[in-house]
Amino acid sequence: MRRLAVLLAAASVMALAAPVLGQITNTPHNLNTFPGVVLPGNQVCLPCHVPHNAYPYQYQDPLQRKVLWNHAETTQSFTMYTTLTGHTGGPPQGPSKMCLSCHDGVTAIDSYGGATGTVVIVGSAALGTDLSNDHPIGIVYPTNDPGYNPPAGFQGVKLVPIGGQDRVECTSCHEPHNNSLGNFLRRTLNESLICLECHNK
Repeated sequence: MRRLAVLLAAASVMALAAPVLGQITNTPHNLNTFPGVVLPGNQVCLPCHVPHNAYPYQYQDPLQRKVLWNHAETTQSFTMYTTLTGHTGGPPQGPSKMCLSCHDGVTAIDSYGGATGTVVIVGSAALGTDLSNDHPIGIVYPTNDPGYNPPAGFQGVKLVPIGGQDRVECTSCHEPHNNSLGNFLRRTLNESLICLECHNK
């Protein structure tokens, strides 16, 4: 009976993973497309996630434990964006730290599973450590500011709960498993629709 339950659980996970795998295969997040990177068995999920023998003790962040994170963590210090009201985002946490563990332009994309890789992102995808000219991350969403829409009306953007607060992080606007709108966006840039989810002016 226990074996049947395990098999059913595994089948459920595979059924949920199949659509995601299909979405990632033809995107830049399929790391097999990078020169010098060879994923064993073409396991496109492996550089970020590991189904068995995960390393949760390596990560303080509960989200990384939850998603069975398998990639090296960025150790860089970042210069964050400062808003017009003088608020500077905190150091990258949660999903933003995971994204920057490749997009910092320093941590090798093939550093996963405990191995140290050598292939580093270059070009516009390498954000580097100066995030002062990028959209703010690591900030609490200003729900009481009249210039911002209530999150209940969001149709694509997702706030990230960290420390009991809803925050703007990389994955608020980007869905790392789906590139159907380009740039892994959660909503189209056409007519600034993704911007207007949060900003009402």
